[in-house]
Amino acid sequence: MRKYLLGILILTTFLLSACNPTKDEERIFVLGRGQDTVEINTSWEDAGAWLEYEDMKVDVDSTTGTVDETTLGLYEIVYSLTYEEKDYTISRYVIVVDQTKPIITLNEGVDSITANGTWVDSGAIATDNSGEIITIIISGTVDTTITGTYEIVYSAEDSSGNIETVTRYVTVFE
Repeated sequence: MRKYLLGILILTTFLLSACNPTKDEERIFVLGRGQDTVEINTSWEDAGAWLEYEDMKVDVDSTTGTVDETTLGLYEIVYSLTYEEKDYTISRYVIVVDQTKPIITLNEGVDSITANGTWVDSGAIATDNSGEIITIIISGTVDTTITGTYEIVYSAEDSSGNIETVTRYVTVFE
């Protein structure tokens, strides 16, 4: 019985020692903590990647791919390295987004007129951080025969769905 238990103990020890991870299994390819979403027309800084192995840090051999901060989209950066004849690669995906509303600037104009006078909308200009041309939609009317305050609303939406509105108040008085 002792020989039987000793045999099981030796076999169990052998099997458990075989379960220890190899040095390859202890290697971890790590992405540096960085910004993976960036606002259009702002700078993106690559946080890099490296291989962690025991108490060492092995830097990548090469990085491919670029991020165009001026163009909306998804970009892939691929980090590669060869260490002890084994190849490692890892990817980072960076999204360039537009989360900023367009800016509407009212053109100067006469916004107070006498009844039965003529009012001419001086309009507005819209700009966007993406550089795209933004169309302004104008709503509201001014009835110069009736005194009161009227609202003219200017709305602009960019291709990312960011919407801005600005209101012009026109006063018709006696």
